[in-house]
Amino acid sequence: MHDPRSQFGPAAESYLTSAMHSSQKALDRLVELAQPSGELALDVATGAGHVAFALAPFFKCVVVSDITPEMLGVARRTAESRGLRNLTYTFAAAQALPFRSSTLSLVACRLGAHHFSDALAFLSEASRVLKPGGKLLLTDNVGIEEDDAADAELQRIETLRDPSHGRYLRESEWLAMLAHQGFEVKAQETTRKPINALDWLTRMRVPEAEHATILALIAKSKGSLADYLRPRGQGDELSFDLLEMTVVGVRP
Repeated sequence: MHDPRSQFGPAAESYLTSAMHSSQKALDRLVELAQPSGELALDVATGAGHVAFALAPFFKCVVVSDITPEMLGVARRTAESRGLRNLTYTFAAAQALPFRSSTLSLVACRLGAHHFSDALAFLSEASRVLKPGGKLLLTDNVGIEEDDAADAELQRIETLRDPSHGRYLRESEWLAMLAHQGFEVKAQETTRKPINALDWLTRMRVPEAEHATILALIAKSKGSLADYLRPRGQGDELSFDLLEMTVVGVRP
């Protein structure tokens, strides 16, 4: 798997304006599910900072973390332009969070976990740094249940688009790992997220010469993969779905 920094550095500005990442409706729903409050929150793999900005009104301080300098730069500039003064910024790997145990009220991670080399280690770190009763707010695209071949093809399509992609874990895998780490799931929902294929490719700066291959894999998908993607339209108008799961887990 490629270093995500080489993929996301050049794409940082596009993530700020991405409709999928900046959707106020989606961000409001995360806040509604998490019911956030407390002294200190952490947004892991913040990207352009959208979740951190949504959490800012509910905490004394929100720590904005990422491993990509350009992403943190975009987040910082945007927060300053919006007058958000209770954010602080740090480089942090999800599997080694630089915080003392039992210090955070909330740990959030939205659409970043499929890049982590060890998702279970991330959950272990989240459990460690959360106070008893603290919350984990996790959102990520999920894989295809009960069809390994279709799931493997989904992962291949995403990797062709983004070589730093790791894997979309299945809902069942996430729930098993959350239980293993002792989290009590307080809220869970899975929604279909419509994607314009051309925008999706352009955001990651995929060379145009490779567009046709990836678009054809989506448009001509069959069986469980087609049931998951639900492709419609063609060419530059091709759209498809990804399944996105949000979970709020509480550390006992």
